[in-house]
Amino acid sequence: MNKLLSRYFQENFFIIPIRKNDKRPIYKQWNEFPLSYMETRQWIIDGYNIAVVAKDLYILDYDRKESVKEKIDWYRPFGTITQFSPHGYHLFFKSKEDLSPEEFVKLFLFMFPRHGIMKEPETVRHGDMYCLIAPSKIDGKSYWWLDDMKGEILTL
Repeated sequence: MNKLLSRYFQENFFIIPIRKNDKRPIYKQWNEFPLSYMETRQWIIDGYNIAVVAKDLYILDYDRKESVKEKIDWYRPFGTITQFSPHGYHLFFKSKEDLSPEEFVKLFLFMFPRHGIMKEPETVRHGDMYCLIAPSKIDGKSYWWLDDMKGEILTL
């Protein structure tokens, strides 16, 4: 857990606490008060979920029905950190320009046409939106990172 938390803080992730077995923030003003490393660690130890606020990130959220583990090598060509959720996966990106989520999706689909994604993501999180991150759990199912979050966040 410490290695993962260190990576989150190296990436300047804006971490917020989330209710146990839930996706809702603990605090009403969740986008104003990021957790410190030690606070994040304690929330996790106490069994709470955590999320990253997508301040300067573009997090593409895909829901997939098939087993992720059967197609694990399918995700590596994106060249960015990839997280798996109980219902799909999240691709994390940055942009050289401040694009709207719609503009970013157009850029993404242009950059990765050969990868076989024929549809837009269900959700694009950017700005004051958040996304649960490992080691969060919903109904006993964990969020987890492809290759233990090794690699970089790709900038498009």
